[in-house]
Amino acid sequence: MTNSALSELGSANTLVKANLDNLRGIDALTGKSNFDISEWMLRKNLEWLDGKHGVLAVLCKTTVARKVLAYAWQRGMRIASASLYHFDSRAYFGVAVDACLLLVHSHPAGNSQQCAVFSTLQAHYPASMFGWQDGVMVADLALYQKWCSLFGTGLKG
Repeated sequence: MTNSALSELGSANTLVKANLDNLRGIDALTGKSNFDISEWMLRKNLEWLDGKHGVLAVLCKTTVARKVLAYAWQRGMRIASASLYHFDSRAYFGVAVDACLLLVHSHPAGNSQQCAVFSTLQAHYPASMFGWQDGVMVADLALYQKWCSLFGTGLKG
């Protein structure tokens, strides 16, 4: 049952809402504010693990995995390593969604801001790496490092 339906029934059993990323109203119209409850849960798990020895292993949407890692990297959470393993969600679960197994190793001295991307669950070597570099999420670290000298400082207005 949705929060709207519960409110119509006069129920007090609804979730407290919060604007966790301090987004504006226009962000709801553009889709930037789209938020998956699993994203909130994974953020909380990484917060609990921050500064401790631990491993988070979860099946989730690939977009959620990337957003959760960006959240952790922006906040300087102590991640030792992260890996993302793509798999065929239709074959395993009968659903059509870009899904992955996300593995995050936390450590008190961890400072990794990159994630190895494997094309399958059985792959032994990563196909690519993405991560947080120069204050932004970078989809392909190898290409970014190859061409980053071409970036300017932007227009100042």
